[in-house]
Amino acid sequence: MRNFQYADTPAGQKIAISSDFAAGIGEKEGDKVKCSYDLLASMTMRVVFMEMLSGGGSPFAVTIANGCYEDTWNTIEKEVTRTSTALGYPDIVVTGSTESNIELQESSLGITVIGEGNSRMAGRERPSIDHLGFAVIGEPLSG
Repeated sequence: MRNFQYADTPAGQKIAISSDFAAGIGEKEGDKVKCSYDLLASMTMRVVFMEMLSGGGSPFAVTIANGCYEDTWNTIEKEVTRTSTALGYPDIVVTGSTESNIELQESSLGITVIGEGNSRMAGRERPSIDHLGFAVIGEPLSG
């Protein structure tokens, strides 16, 4: 499954959307894989950004669906902002929500990046193999 899609706005603009979701990874007792929430946010954000950039999108906004703990919001938002800045997008808008009405047994984190499409993708919902690029990011480089 490719986590990237183009959509047309009513005004005829092309919007690029990429997303990723992680569950059972984090610091909660029920998590199958233990790691810090800043690492979880960083790795999830990298996946979403690689999808966006390889599909030709130019990101301008991020949404976070935080199913970790309410007090992890600042850590996750800081890491999302740090990662987007390191990738050359320091002014990206970040918004989202935290599940605080019910206690979850496992951590979960969803990140969606929204961006502008480009003209080479006009008329396409998904990029074809002929129009895809690739993104190499991080240290060590991955992509």
